[in-house]
Amino acid sequence: MTWTCCATGRCRRCLAGSGPPSTLGSFLRSFTWGNVLQLGKVNRVFLGELACRAPLLPGEDTLAFTDIDSMQKRVYGHAKQGAAFGHTKIQGKSLLVRGLNALAATISTPLAAPVIAATRLRGGNANSARGAASLATEAVATARATGCSGTIVVRADSAFYSAAFTGAVRAAGAFFSVTVQMNPHVKAAIAGISEDAWKPIKYPRAIWDDQLACWVSDAQAAEVSYTAFTSKKNKALTARLIVGRVKDLTRKAGGGQGELFPLWRYHAVFTDSPFTLIQAEAQHRDHAIVEQVFADWTDGPMAHLPYID
Repeated sequence: MTWTCCATGRCRRCLAGSGPPSTLGSFLRSFTWGNVLQLGKVNRVFLGELACRAPLLPGEDTLAFTDIDSMQKRVYGHAKQGAAFGHTKIQGKSLLVRGLNALAATISTPLAAPVIAATRLRGGNANSARGAASLATEAVATARATGCSGTIVVRADSAFYSAAFTGAVRAAGAFFSVTVQMNPHVKAAIAGISEDAWKPIKYPRAIWDDQLACWVSDAQAAEVSYTAFTSKKNKALTARLIVGRVKDLTRKAGGGQGELFPLWRYHAVFTDSPFTLIQAEAQHRDHAIVEQVFADWTDGPMAHLPYID
């Protein structure tokens, strides 16, 4: 079988002689869902064998992170299979973009850059959490196969905050750390945190005070016990609600008028992490590393998705 860079064999218009018997695009489009699962299995086995033979994930026997996220990849063919309008953010603005939706899981350690554990390419109108529970199960199993015998923390943003996702992570033998949307129940839990429970954390522009032996910054963190998914029958789950807050600097007082009381912006994380408050909060912020993986994809393999129908 001969593969070419063209998705449909139209390059024969530019090249003399007959075209190739098949193209990469038509070959990939012949895959069934079962074929995709088989290929995913091959990739997971390969990654596990590679990790056994190379120092791919140093420190994996102590602590590893599995990050799960999705991205919308724009395509331009109106008849592209699976292409549909989905939400994405471009320069901080939420937009509807015609494309395909990629779901991915990565494995990393505090000493190692992330590697791809599992991927799925879905229709452009798929919501972020579609299939995320089963993908999390696969990703944790892959992490174990690569030698991650210690603690595994699965991190995700608020799109994956669900009983199905957190339950799948727990069933796989890992810990979850998921961003929580600011619904009324979460806001009530945050309002119940006493003022002396907040601790300063290391944040951009934080300063270490040797005398107080702590970070001095406008960022603070606290935690409270929280029961989620109470509306789901037999799915209620009690864990830690870790809340970070920073001063809201977007509100400006009038000239010569001082601040009467500080205003805060809050960011909450639902987790059963075994680590201390400060450690767990910082570890979850490091979930942003998955965005670098997507950036590499966008400029690399996903930049070459066939766009000719």
